[in-house]
Amino acid sequence: MDQQNPNLTNPSGQNVSATSTNDPGSSEAETVNQSPSTNPTKPGKKIVLIVAVVLLLLAAGSAAAYFLVFKNQATPSPSPTPAVESTPDPTADWKTYSNSEYSYSIQYPDTWATRNVAAGAGESEALPNSRQIEIYEKDYPKDYKFEGITIQVLENPSLPQKTITLNGLTMYVFDTQEGEIYYVKIPTKNSYLEFTGAGGYTADENKNNIIKQIFSTFKFTDNNRDLKTYTGKSFTFNYPSSWNYDGSYTITSPNGIKIVANEEGTMMNECTQEQGTETKTGYVLKKYNRVANTEACAGGDILEKQIWVIKTSDSYGPGLQITYKSSIPSADKDIETQ
Repeated sequence: MDQQNPNLTNPSGQNVSATSTNDPGSSEAETVNQSPSTNPTKPGKKIVLIVAVVLLLLAAGSAAAYFLVFKNQATPSPSPTPAVESTPDPTADWKTYSNSEYSYSIQYPDTWATRNVAAGAGESEALPNSRQIEIYEKDYPKDYKFEGITIQVLENPSLPQKTITLNGLTMYVFDTQEGEIYYVKIPTKNSYLEFTGAGGYTADENKNNIIKQIFSTFKFTDNNRDLKTYTGKSFTFNYPSSWNYDGSYTITSPNGIKIVANEEGTMMNECTQEQGTETKTGYVLKKYNRVANTEACAGGDILEKQIWVIKTSDSYGPGLQITYKSSIPSADKDIETQ
């Protein structure tokens, strides 16, 4: 009896087609034959990439637009600065009169001249040490009223209250019917200069303008050339070089002013009467007159005056004790200036 071999592949004995294993409808076959796929790109990364590309295109477009618009435009040249026209100085070619004795100078046109005003001087040109001069037009008629500037030295003028400033100098102005009279202190002297006619009050307006221009050129030449300096333990001050210094504590002027530098001792004020006190910056001025109201003081010179220069109003030294006579004009002002 023949024994049949069992069909292990298909126990039912049904005839199965060989192609059934590749049936697309079979899930098992689909799983076996499908190749593995890569991971898809994430949506967020795509957006970033697109934005970057857009920005890059915008930047490139802007650069190209700038290049096309501004490439051929010419750079504007700066506007030229207008030249400043300098006003010519009308006194540039004028002559200069210089007075070495009183340390001043003044200019005048070539058609004008200076002359010395003194007994017997005539029409002589003004000297460098003249006390009084005139500045006048050369063709000035001698029989007419003088029309020009007169400058003279005065020792003790009565100074008015009105003042002006000319070239940094304080000038005192006295009004008269014939025009102003001007006064200015001479820095190196115990005196003043007086100017008459300097305001220009003639009938000729052109001449008046010239006179005013002449006056505007006045200046002192070297205010400090005649000064020396005393330097002590307690103070320092200036005095004219023409004054005599004894090498210790005393300085005297040719006209009788005496300065004693009291460095350590006490200043005495016998036979004097206090006339007033002035407080300055850093020091005090005390002024005294000489009196002869006692027997001990009877032999003194009642014209004698004193000025004390001290630190406080109640001190008696150290300080300067300055003695002079009232016959010396404006000595107290000149001493204070020095």
